Amino acid sequence: MRPLTTRTISPVGKPVSGSCLFPLLIALIVGCGVIGEPTPQPLQGDEPAAEASDKKNDEAEKAPEDPFPNKRPAPSLDGGVDWLNTQGEINLKDLRGKVVVLDFWTFCCINCIHILPDLKYLEQKYPNELVVIGVHSAKFDNEKESENIRRAIVRYEIEHPVVN
Repeated sequence: MRPLTTRTISPVGKPVSGSCLFPLLIALIVGCGVIGEPTPQPLQGDEPAAEASDKKNDEAEKAPEDPFPNKRPAPSLDGGVDWLNTQGEINLKDLRGKVVVLDFWTFCCINCIHILPDLKYLEQKYPNELVVIGVHSAKFDNEKESENIRRAIVRYEIEHPVVN
């Protein structure tokens, strides 16, 4: 009996394999500040119960509960040999409050090439909320040279920043 398989359709309407979904699963919210810090509560007996209850409800509306209470700071993007498609190195301060997709790819990998239209679609759909950063992780020696990566960026019409 053949095992059941699931088929995922990309945002641009094409089927994608499981390995192509990997870059999309590496999305992080880079929030260098604290989301919804807990608000101090009045001590019992300091205020009448009705006023304390109203004040608590008002504070709850103002400060949403932190959806990621155990979050860790995002790691820095240091260590790249060269940054392409950008003015210079990107740091975490530039990404504060954005959803960041790290696309680990190589320019000779067909699955990596197939995911590029999906990434472009997402970049265009969410231009103010989403940042895609390509992390070129070479397998072969010729893929390690920045000039070869630059040519591939032009050939595949990649518009997001890429770090080698």
